[in-house]
Amino acid sequence: MMKRFTNQSNGSQADRINNGGAKFCRFALFPLMLLMLLLLPTCMVAQTDYDTSVTLKELAGNPEGNTNETYANLFDGKKTKDKFCSDANATQEVCYASLSAQPYVVFEEGTGTLTFRYDTYKPEGAYDLNVGKNKPKWSSLYFKIKKVVFDASFANASPTSCYAWFQGCLNLTDIEGIEYLNTENVTDMSSMFQACPRGYPLDLTSFNTANVTDMSSMFKYCGITSLDLTSFNTANVTDMGSMFEHCRNLKSIFVSDKFVTDQITNGDKMFYDCTNLRGYNDSKIDHNYANCSQPGYFDPGFEYAMFDNATETLTFSYKGFKPVTYYYVLFEGRAKPAWSSLVDKIKKVVFDASFANARPKSCYWWFGECLNLTRIEGMENLNTEMVTTMEGMFYQCEALTSLDVTNFNTAKVTDMSLMFSSCTKLSSLNLYNFNTENVKNMLAMFSSCKNLATIYTSEKFVTTNVNNLNHFMFDDDEQLKGANAYDERKTSVHCANYKTGYFTKLVGKNGDEKIGATGETLATENLALADDKDFVAYEPFAAKAASYNRTMKEGTTWATLCLPFEVSLANQDFRAFKLLSADDVTETVELEEIEGSIEAGTPVIIKMNDGATKLNFTVANKTIAKDVQTVETADANYKLQGIYTKKEFSKDTDNNCYIVKGAKLMNPAKLLDKTTTESVGSKPFRAYMVDNSSAPAAGARMFSISVGGSTTAIEQLETTADSKAEYYDLQGRRLQNLQKGVNIVKRGGKTMKVIIK
Repeated sequence: MMKRFTNQSNGSQADRINNGGAKFCRFALFPLMLLMLLLLPTCMVAQTDYDTSVTLKELAGNPEGNTNETYANLFDGKKTKDKFCSDANATQEVCYASLSAQPYVVFEEGTGTLTFRYDTYKPEGAYDLNVGKNKPKWSSLYFKIKKVVFDASFANASPTSCYAWFQGCLNLTDIEGIEYLNTENVTDMSSMFQACPRGYPLDLTSFNTANVTDMSSMFKYCGITSLDLTSFNTANVTDMGSMFEHCRNLKSIFVSDKFVTDQITNGDKMFYDCTNLRGYNDSKIDHNYANCSQPGYFDPGFEYAMFDNATETLTFSYKGFKPVTYYYVLFEGRAKPAWSSLVDKIKKVVFDASFANARPKSCYWWFGECLNLTRIEGMENLNTEMVTTMEGMFYQCEALTSLDVTNFNTAKVTDMSLMFSSCTKLSSLNLYNFNTENVKNMLAMFSSCKNLATIYTSEKFVTTNVNNLNHFMFDDDEQLKGANAYDERKTSVHCANYKTGYFTKLVGKNGDEKIGATGETLATENLALADDKDFVAYEPFAAKAASYNRTMKEGTTWATLCLPFEVSLANQDFRAFKLLSADDVTETVELEEIEGSIEAGTPVIIKMNDGATKLNFTVANKTIAKDVQTVETADANYKLQGIYTKKEFSKDTDNNCYIVKGAKLMNPAKLLDKTTTESVGSKPFRAYMVDNSSAPAAGARMFSISVGGSTTAIEQLETTADSKAEYYDLQGRRLQNLQKGVNIVKRGGKTMKVIIK
């Protein structure tokens, strides 16, 4: 069954249709035929046997905004179906699926080109991708293949195996677009380039090998002279047997520290007959020599920076091969960078993906005095775990309005002096991950940041080893406020805390908004929760003011609620219940009404009063709970789970979950039954019931008296006495009113079970 349509439009649908010998000519004209039909008078168009209001291109594209019925109209008969499906007897679902994008490989005999594509129009004769240790279907073409092309569309494909893809391609001289080969799900790269003897350039720097387990014979008998494997992460690889065997032309193999052999069980003959590798020895050929130290055969990658005058961009990269054009090397220690002469020209800095494999040891004055620097991209690719000095790193970056250093590992840093000094346009800094236990120098670290109002930190920001405590750390930071507002007489390291100083502790996120707290008892000023913002608390804190509002859909009776602060039930437009028990045989639940208040983080089921549609909570000086509580039934088989964030429930995988829908507790399979939708979402600050038993019931289910009935165990709790209702106990005796325990209620021609606590 088709899960979604795509917007891919490469290729020809004609290539997918097989209705006889004239298939290419007949269907190549189909879009034109549709256009001509659309231009005919209305009365003539009405004579067609399919809906011309939806074109083939629209059908193969994203159907959002179009109803299922609209698409169904295209399949109202065999003739219509033939327009889109090779199988006239196919179901609608099969026809839809035939239009979903898929990966495939085509070969052009004339040019000897093997092309990888991903789109909705798989031509006749195209090859599917292989899976596991099965040779690809194009293996019969190995001697014919001269060129390989990865089309841009193939970036959307997710192959799981590259086993023997180009094995024995003796005449292969060129591979284009390999950056469009997404390998993040690939587990097998064995024999991928085996016996490709031509010395063609091979750029594998885009390869993601995090999930690869088998690289055996990957380059065996290759004629390449150098390999850049600096992007290779081999943490999960178990087999490197014969990986480079008989690569006699191979002179250098460049790697990063992510090329490891910790999990290797077979590394035999890894370097056998690689006679041109530096220091090669016939007796040292297994995986133990897959390293950069002597007597290993690898070379470390090369970290560098390049400046583009046209874009005024300084780009940091880490590759195995040094650039042909001018580049700047990275220095160690307290030496100004090689690009320091460009400080007036640099407007943009980029750390490309490859630089994530670099391990610089110094960031001394990297962007110091870059007065015109306005943007830094890819900061997540700067790994600072080996850095010891960040002195002056961003000094006088006067044009920077924002700076993301959340990924910085500062565990080895000893010097942060002048690090952010004179960054006059920064209004906030998030230093939550900064560990400063080894820092000795914080001289003027934040001085002259005239617009800096907030510095977020954690308990890891300490000053225990700082030598010069009075060195103007916060000098001239007139907008800064933490536990206390800025005082020009107090600028020393002593103010570097969130209890009595100028820092703010980062305690959570409310959507994209950071939540900061200060003081001896951590407190934030205002916490305004909303259904369009996920809430995360890193630790408990207090809110001087907190609020949450929700507007129910008209007619809503039952709902769920879970808030991180205590809620009083006095004068509310709803009643609150906790889950007491659940019976999976009768498919009923028992609830118990809550009195007084709902504790912070506690999930509940609520019933709105007649006509009520709004939840409005405003509280003061409340503790904000970090963790959501779970309410379990006595047998622990069921629990009510609260959420502070959005959650998707899958039709297939979440059959043990139950969502309040209307007046029933339903699981996704039941809720989405007879629809094409695969999942249903829940907004934040709700709850759902989980079948926590060792063997959850299978199949689509809901909790009610009878499947398909209009009442549920939840509804039954609110059944009230009226003149039309009759009440009985379990022995069939007539009752005047509802009593504690189990009641049988007859009302409106319906019989229901009511449980009163």
